[in-house]
Amino acid sequence: MGATQRTKLPWVNLFRPPRVLLAVACTALVAGCSPAVVTVTAGAPVTVSAGPTVTTPAAAAPPSRATTSPSPSISASSGATPSGAGGETASEPRVEVVELSSVPNFRDVAGSGKGLRLADGTRMATGLVYRSGLLEGMSAADRATLADAGLETIFDLRTDEVARNHPDPAIKGAEYRLVNVYAVARQPRDDPPDAAAARRRAIERNRAFVTDPAQRERIASVLTGIARADAPVLVHCTEGKDRTGWISAMLQIVAGADRPTVIAEYLASNRYRAALIEKKVAATLRSEGATRAAAVRTAATVERSWLVAGLDAATARYGSIEGYLTGGLGLSETTLAHLRDRLRGE
Repeated sequence: MGATQRTKLPWVNLFRPPRVLLAVACTALVAGCSPAVVTVTAGAPVTVSAGPTVTTPAAAAPPSRATTSPSPSISASSGATPSGAGGETASEPRVEVVELSSVPNFRDVAGSGKGLRLADGTRMATGLVYRSGLLEGMSAADRATLADAGLETIFDLRTDEVARNHPDPAIKGAEYRLVNVYAVARQPRDDPPDAAAARRRAIERNRAFVTDPAQRERIASVLTGIARADAPVLVHCTEGKDRTGWISAMLQIVAGADRPTVIAEYLASNRYRAALIEKKVAATLRSEGATRAAAVRTAATVERSWLVAGLDAATARYGSIEGYLTGGLGLSETTLAHLRDRLRGE
């Protein structure tokens, strides 16, 4: 493929072909669909499964969009002040602001304003990857906002059962993909008796993103899908903090964000979800007492140690985050280079 060069990131050393080869690199991405992925377009019926890939043909092709380059930069919010991880508060977004009032924990994976400051002084490109909690109950106005933003794909990371019982609304022009990251058809009811138990379970979940081969396979399929996208995408789970938090962290690392910035963005879910957390804790306190309320508070938040546990597990098992991405997830250097190029601003 001609001459190549290596670009060092804070935690990953990724092969990055010259920009003139990106079109060729894109065609070299993994062909076919990953297990537990359901692909449909707006308005098409959905069949979900924890087994082999199920593809449901679209009832009609989505409207064509002339989106051959990243869409206009977008800073996103949903009833909370966007985080300023990286120690900088941008004065203004570059082009436009998309705000959703009916979707919990909605924001741009690249941060607010001009985008996260990366370790080499550049910025992560905004307006390309959004993250959120569940979409059920999204208002018609917010659906129109996402359609107007040119949303191409929705990656739903929830289990089959939850996705079936709380379905995503259709977004005009957006393809829906169910990628069951936990790789189980039904998630066991999680009612930790106290805060310590809730903390242990959260740490175990983050380590499983590294140690569970089925989960690694599904995480890889999401990252590959984002690398192949030509327009904005949305990644979400139920609360937008654990599965979505891990995917977002991997994207920020690939782009070149340093560890403190990635952790700060991970912890921002506590601010975006503050009102929801307090409401849930208050209700539990009234009905079940202080011990259970403390457990609920812990389970509803995120802590630095949870993400660090996953990152440390990746380094311990694969030698580095790069090793996790390539050896653990099976992503090619070409895929990672294309993903990195897409996520970085000018």
